[in-house]
Amino acid sequence: MYEKKNAGSNRARVILAAALIVSLAVLLTGCSPAEGKLVQVKAKHDVQITSEGPDYGVTVTATIKNVGEAGSLMISPEISTSEGEWDRTQHLHFAANETKTLTWFFPEPSLDAGNIQYEVSVFP
Repeated sequence: MYEKKNAGSNRARVILAAALIVSLAVLLTGCSPAEGKLVQVKAKHDVQITSEGPDYGVTVTATIKNVGEAGSLMISPEISTSEGEWDRTQHLHFAANETKTLTWFFPEPSLDAGNIQYEVSVFP
């Protein structure tokens, strides 16, 4: 039902996006001594209460560990469906060796969305 994004598709777009994200990460984290490691990522169909009431969407959950010193990490979850692509960006402080499980709800896709793919990037 869900599949991880294929890194080989749209290679030029992926390389450009990665370069932009890395550049932003360096600027926003100030060359943080933290080093994020993605431990686990999963996604599921979900219904959550939003400001407009119950809403269908996709929930992405990621477990991230800081394997470096204390510092800031930039975390960027993204989903892609037959209806479009959406992403979020979050900056969080992690203590040395700290692990956090984070969850993001994407209400944008409809119940009819197909080909749901997801990924979470962590910088640095």
